Amino acid sequence: MTRTLAILGERWTLLILREAIHGLVRFDQFEKSLGISPTTLSRRLRALVRQGLLEGRDTGRSGRQSYHLTERGRALLPAYIAIKDWAEQWMSQPGDTGTVLTDRVTQRSIAAPCLVRDDGSAIVAEDVVVSASPTHANDSLTRRMDRA
Repeated sequence: MTRTLAILGERWTLLILREAIHGLVRFDQFEKSLGISPTTLSRRLRALVRQGLLEGRDTGRSGRQSYHLTERGRALLPAYIAIKDWAEQWMSQPGDTGTVLTDRVTQRSIAAPCLVRDDGSAIVAEDVVVSASPTHANDSLTRRMDRA
């Protein structure tokens, strides 16, 4: 988790990835949409390419690149949707406009996946037990998430 937050926790990262998910690919599009300085944007795009979340492709115009989500970047879609939905439910202010994501194939809106048991009942934080994955056998990680 620490390595993940080192990448995704940077102020501009999720905003740049959000714009890439929304279809932006050109430097000037990101710059205009985010209101980010060219120096900061350039630095963040290079980092996202280096981390394998975006791929830079030559546009054929004087060394310019377009930026596209990689498989690793596209795999963040469920996390992005969950964060977006959470923010719209818990952080929105009067007058804020939300967004609706729609499946291009079915034309149905997309919501964050819900955590449910086979019987359909919701799984909440208090029901979760955290353990090391089989590839990281360290029993000291096993613990129950306690109620706040």
